[in-house]
Amino acid sequence: MKDKIVVNAGNEQLSKGDILEIYETGEEVIDPITKQKLGTLDYIKALVEVVTLYPNMCICENVIKEPRSSLALAATALDFGSGMKSKDLPINAEEISGGLNAQSKKIRVGDLVRAVLQ
Repeated sequence: MKDKIVVNAGNEQLSKGDILEIYETGEEVIDPITKQKLGTLDYIKALVEVVTLYPNMCICENVIKEPRSSLALAATALDFGSGMKSKDLPINAEEISGGLNAQSKKIRVGDLVRAVLQ
């Protein structure tokens, strides 16, 4: 079940269907003329949708979908159903203790999560 992930926010903060970004904070961007800090260029590792809510956590599913199989893809073309499943999230399954590798595209314990503004 690599297409789902648990996030430590629950039904008081989120609703079913909310879209979240799993991200890594990037470098600060400064306006070269005004010298004003504009924010950071963050690396978005994944977009996930809240599918199941609990009081203090939720289960999220990858928003990016991929065909289940070539047969499913053919069925989609014939309108026998979507034939789509959630694409696996790039999770480092070997890691269970936190940490953030600035060069890693893998989702890791301790990564930041925020709601996507809609």
